[in-house]
Amino acid sequence: MLNYEIKRWDVILVNDKRIPIIYIKPDIEFMNLIRKNNYNVICVIHDTRTVYDNNKIYGVVNESMYVPNCRPNFFHETGLYVITLDSSWNGYPPVNMLGNVDLYGVYEQITPQPTFQPTFQPTFQPTFQSTYQPTFQPTFQPTFQPTFQPTFQPNFQQTY
Repeated sequence: MLNYEIKRWDVILVNDKRIPIIYIKPDIEFMNLIRKNNYNVICVIHDTRTVYDNNKIYGVVNESMYVPNCRPNFFHETGLYVITLDSSWNGYPPVNMLGNVDLYGVYEQITPQPTFQPTFQPTFQPTFQSTYQPTFQPTFQPTFQPTFQPTFQPNFQQTY
């Protein structure tokens, strides 16, 4: 899988049907991929906030010199390649959200890339364990010792 920034979106008319095309800047890996796959690719578009996002779309690759029409000066200035998407035209993406495209060869197995976003946020919560052993051992010795002395003495003498 190769990933590229989409530089531009356009629409062409083929047999009265509007078809989207995207432009990308090629590199050596891209050139090898399209040559191995007879200029056919599978595209997975991301980050456009449109119906194109996260769908496998078949595409045909051409130099921008030939598609959408003969424009050799445009190609020589930009070096961009065009991918004609096998999809209906659903409008342009927002201005600053042209997106990215993952490219696969038509003979490759497409394995979806995980979009794992870790939700675990480790938090530091220290626990305190003291090894302090007090050396002072107080002993309780009360100094107050009450004495009980009753003052009343009953007279239990029997008289007959």
